[in-house]
Amino acid sequence: MTAAAGEISRPLPKPGVFETLGASVALMRAHPVELLAPYAIVQALIVLEQLIVWGLTLNGEGLSLGTDLLHSTAVSLIGTLGWAAVIVAAGALASGVRPGLGSMFAPVLRRLLPLLAFFVLDFIILILAALPICVTAGVAAAAGAEGWLTAVLALVIGLPPFLYVMTRLALALQTFILDEAGPVEAIGESWSMASGHMPRLLGVMLLALVAVAGIQVGISFALGPAPDALRIILMGLIGIPVAVFGAVALTMFYLRIRETSPVREAGPRLEPAHGSGW
Repeated sequence: MTAAAGEISRPLPKPGVFETLGASVALMRAHPVELLAPYAIVQALIVLEQLIVWGLTLNGEGLSLGTDLLHSTAVSLIGTLGWAAVIVAAGALASGVRPGLGSMFAPVLRRLLPLLAFFVLDFIILILAALPICVTAGVAAAAGAEGWLTAVLALVIGLPPFLYVMTRLALALQTFILDEAGPVEAIGESWSMASGHMPRLLGVMLLALVAVAGIQVGISFALGPAPDALRIILMGLIGIPVAVFGAVALTMFYLRIRETSPVREAGPRLEPAHGSGW
């Protein structure tokens, strides 16, 4: 093997945490409209739904457990549709294609039923992963532990398994959307692709989460005693770039490791469709 050939076959360096976040910020600065627009549409639906729920509770009666669960599920599902459209846009822009708004949602709507199956499966897995937290807290409380000790034990014992599973599944939606994998296949491939990247992938997720939480908490304090309806609308507006940043960061990480992952070596690649922008 020649020296040149050796250079060509050398594996690409693994994506760094700050490199990924920096690339995500750069992509958002270069293409703000394309990346923010799809999530802004679904965020408008989320805000409308939250305003309706707020209106239903004006008489002082809270939501029933079933209604509250349905509300939370609807918000999560609508948000997932927005994330999926942003992933399509980020994948296209990273490859040099400027997608139209319709072409961002077309792959998502075309596979809506499989996406619903993916949403349910991913939700069930994360709920099961959270069981150690609930079990530890329940056992500690039943044993008469103080509230602070119960919380500490739940986090120390139950949180690591949850973070492990969450990190393993972090790239499942990207695999489902960009490689058109099935729900089970997407989760399995995300689990495999995360191998060797767990600390960096977790770092990307946690830093993005800290940035998101910091912005939201800061704005919440800044709003002060603002009316509930105004707070819902303003937090919805702030949530657009926040959610988009998280989706773009994970997509950039995914695109980088997909190039060298043995899981994807023989797998399909999305190509821009002629005349569609994606």
